[in-house]
Amino acid sequence: MSQLPEYRPASAGATCERVEWGRVARLFVDRHTSDLYDRHAAAVLKICRCCAGGFTLPEIPHVALVVEHVLGLLERQGEDAASITGMFEEPLTKLLTVCCTPFKREKTSDHLHFLGDVRRLFTLLCRVFDADRISHAVQLSAAQFVQAVVTRFEPRQGFVDALAASRVGPHIARTLHALAHRTSREHTQQTRRLMRALIAVCNELCFVPQLAAQLTHHAAAAGAAVESQQQQQQQQQQQQQQQQQQHLLAAIPELLALIADDEDDEAATGTSEGAGEVGYDAIELVWNVLELDTGAKYNIEMEATVLALKCAVEHIFVTGVSQKDREIRNELLIIASLVAANADTHALFVTSGLFGFLLQYATYIELGLQDSLKNQMFVTMYNTEDFELKKLLFSLLLSLSDTDTTLTLLVKGQFIHVLLMYLETTPAECVRRWQPNQVLELQKQVLHMLASLVPLCPQAYNALPPAPRSAVSSTFGSPSLSFIGTSNNLKLATGGGGIQMNLGFLSAGCPAATSDLTARPERGNEVLLRLLSQHQVWVNSKLVQATLTFLANVAGIFQDNLGELGTIPLLLEMLGMSNSAMSTVLARPLLFRCLSVLCTRHEANQRRFLQQGGVEGLLPFLSYQQASGVVAVHQDEVVIDALDCLWCTTVGSTENEIPFLDANGMLVALRFRSY
Repeated sequence: MSQLPEYRPASAGATCERVEWGRVARLFVDRHTSDLYDRHAAAVLKICRCCAGGFTLPEIPHVALVVEHVLGLLERQGEDAASITGMFEEPLTKLLTVCCTPFKREKTSDHLHFLGDVRRLFTLLCRVFDADRISHAVQLSAAQFVQAVVTRFEPRQGFVDALAASRVGPHIARTLHALAHRTSREHTQQTRRLMRALIAVCNELCFVPQLAAQLTHHAAAAGAAVESQQQQQQQQQQQQQQQQQQHLLAAIPELLALIADDEDDEAATGTSEGAGEVGYDAIELVWNVLELDTGAKYNIEMEATVLALKCAVEHIFVTGVSQKDREIRNELLIIASLVAANADTHALFVTSGLFGFLLQYATYIELGLQDSLKNQMFVTMYNTEDFELKKLLFSLLLSLSDTDTTLTLLVKGQFIHVLLMYLETTPAECVRRWQPNQVLELQKQVLHMLASLVPLCPQAYNALPPAPRSAVSSTFGSPSLSFIGTSNNLKLATGGGGIQMNLGFLSAGCPAATSDLTARPERGNEVLLRLLSQHQVWVNSKLVQATLTFLANVAGIFQDNLGELGTIPLLLEMLGMSNSAMSTVLARPLLFRCLSVLCTRHEANQRRFLQQGGVEGLLPFLSYQQASGVVAVHQDEVVIDALDCLWCTTVGSTENEIPFLDANGMLVALRFRSY
């Protein structure tokens, strides 16, 4: 079915009486009535009453003429400008409100003949958003009109193309930027309503290119002229989208600042009605802008954006109490993750204090710092949103850990040891607060994070947890940054002589017994092997794969320590198990890789491999027929990893080569060659 406007016969029009558009036009231009502005305003109000059910497409040229005439009067300069503005504000507002009702057709071909006039009407809206003397009430109606066009008008493709050709999008974004740039005390109730409407429109316009690509295009005759016209329209739409994005990117710091200005708005207006709603709506817009445009994160005002983001995050963490605040808190962290995708912003996260603030809230429960935070009840409800918060904080800190400064902060803040607490076989109280399925998901995330962090700081991972009461301070590098812990944030002060860090907030005001960290006197590798030793009851193959992947990543760093702790016997035992989690497509190849890394050019581990019967245990996996438990399409991977393991553990070691030959290993290898 073709998407056409609703058919409305002329005899069954929505108007209670016919509008004589010719008389209206003469009223505006006749030399005897052109300056009777009160009659002009009354005529516009009468049009709104007569067409309260919406305009038909053949009426749009006349509507555009009326709008153009009224805008011309509102833009006039002179002594009577103020009186004219007050006279025509209500008529123009009501006229644009009537336009929000989708246009109807009197003939089946109306949508083909009058889209040019519709485009002209949309173009006039640019003047509504640009004129300084146009009231916010009129601009609010215009914004609602544009939103209705994008969401409700049919055929959507035709109206969206007309809207794109009018270039109204950049004008709306520019108006939003100007309003957001004002201080909070300048935001009246009407201003906040207008900002919410503009934000809603910009959110819809962000999806216009994707929407247009998904819709069915109207059939058109093939030809070079038609293709050329379509290309020009696409170029114009792309240019308009770029201009719109530029204005929105420039407005991001001001939009984020609206979150922290909520209390000022409430104090200035004396009412809580609408307070915070503008900022909440702005979050969704900023999220869409950064996510839909892959290059947006590289074109923002980085310093202003990070500072505004810090203020917004601190504000919502400290003052938030409701379920809505929890959702906004998590959305702010998602925006922070999108901003952090630009590596140039990472230093700003540190210098602004936002990194330290996030680190504090990511670890305060595990480190026993509940008494040091103002609004601890806001982040200890343990509901779905708080679980999402934990994952977002961990993920964001990992994405920011690519510099020496941030990595050192994570180490000094005991972040590595906090992560290891989630891998304990006897969970601490801070881990038991989560549901079992949530713990499982956190464990997989922690293993993924450690696989990235441990190669960068192996000593911190495999060291005993520090005493919680000792204030940790260090001097390193240059330039200088001094962290001073406060109740709800971390401030930075510049100085000389290297970076001075005081992370005493990690234990200040909290007795040592309140920290679950003191109950874990084990090093990182000991925690990992204790987790691996629970394989008898493992049924989750994804956790098995995550654990073995992490072990494969760090085995080369800790060959000596892992060998001494008995890792090789444990892996060989797991290799011989028929447990479904151990015989999956990825589990056995990962076991082979762990053994290969541990034994590569390491005589002691190769000897341990021999003593545990590893040489004989590998031979069955060199045969396609005996690669049991593995889907046929993945048998190649298992056999290749088994060969690599055989090479790393046996070849070059005389002690291991002899048992291999005695077990007819050469014959097995020759048979394998025939496949």
